[in-house]
Amino acid sequence: MPRADAKGRGYVEAAVHLSTLSLALMPLLGMRPMVLAIAIWFALLLIRAARKPPGIDRNMVRLSLFLSAPFLLMLLDLVRADDPLASWHLAETSAPLLLMPVGFLLLGAPSTERTRHAMMDILAFASLLLATWVDLRLLIVGSAHLATAGGILGPGYRAAFAEVSGMHPPYAAYFFLTSALFQVQRILDAERLPKWRMGLASLLVLSAGLIASRMPLIAFAIAVSLLIGRHLSTNARVRSVVIVAAAFFTLILAIPTLRERWIRVFETPPALPAEAGRNDVNERSAILRCTLEQLETHWIFGMGQAKVQPALDECYDGLGLPAMQGAGYSTHDQALHWWLSFGVVGLAAFVALFFLPIRAALRHLDGGHAAFVVFILVCGITENVLARQWGVVLFACFNSLFIATHPRPSPSLDTTSQRNSRANDPG
Repeated sequence: MPRADAKGRGYVEAAVHLSTLSLALMPLLGMRPMVLAIAIWFALLLIRAARKPPGIDRNMVRLSLFLSAPFLLMLLDLVRADDPLASWHLAETSAPLLLMPVGFLLLGAPSTERTRHAMMDILAFASLLLATWVDLRLLIVGSAHLATAGGILGPGYRAAFAEVSGMHPPYAAYFFLTSALFQVQRILDAERLPKWRMGLASLLVLSAGLIASRMPLIAFAIAVSLLIGRHLSTNARVRSVVIVAAAFFTLILAIPTLRERWIRVFETPPALPAEAGRNDVNERSAILRCTLEQLETHWIFGMGQAKVQPALDECYDGLGLPAMQGAGYSTHDQALHWWLSFGVVGLAAFVALFFLPIRAALRHLDGGHAAFVVFILVCGITENVLARQWGVVLFACFNSLFIATHPRPSPSLDTTSQRNSRANDPG
């Protein structure tokens, strides 16, 4: 009987490991399959915990509450919502902000260095497979969006990518560049196969360049520079940063769509657009104007998450931009979104969500974790990164995994140390 029980525990443990690794397939999984993968993973953790309750670490409980604070605010926001069901549909997307910290930090999901490295590599190959599948399908089947001059290098590639993958292009760039960042970290950590890893990272950066999202590339350059500063000597650091900058500008020059989008930033006046001259740069002036107008009235308590988009749409119409109504032009800034939704406490939750992990990463000399959080943080300046499933799962999963890999102090050692300290205290 004990042998059968041990065998059962072995099956559950193996299933937990496999389900944890499957989370890294997120670039390839559609929205519903990803929800199912998370549900299976969490259910297996609960089954294992029922068989053998995990030890409760008070520090991890406290940290889990901070990391899940935005989602908990969304649940509280349901109380004041005119339509709680509509508010819940917005909140459920962010459920991984609760499930991932609880799973990794409290229920003991696998979080060894080996698991961490395996998930980083699985994410990289899954991202490359996504890019390869989309490009092959566009080359073989084609797309009306690529009918313009330039083909894959032309301005229609972003729309064609979204059509084939069903993914908002900037979020695909987050997958590609996060994966490339992880490979750069593995190279700097002197892992095996550095040339293959560099080739993989280069292909992923190229795939992100074809999508031509500007801020993810800026965030990647900043994050890679942080990694370089963490690992290399001063002279090697300067050379490497110069190489990163040269590669960044070469990518811009080599891809026409990316080059045009960068030129547009400098050519577009920082003023409210007219409907006829609206583009992806000046429409952000309208977004910021409307967001700040709403914040003037609701900066303390917020207006409720479900009311944000209707208020912004009404403002766009008042600015003479009716085409922006109903098109999902949100705040395009994660901090401002939670501030406008939940008030000052929402802004505080944003600060805790990002800066507590950065502090923990720096304390444990985990440059890869710090660079990843900084990457997502910078991306959040121009996009509600955590308002869609692709972004929130990526951040919540790897942020929680990395925190769980940090060594935890042993309670027994702490107790012994305190006892010895008291014994040696002359007072």
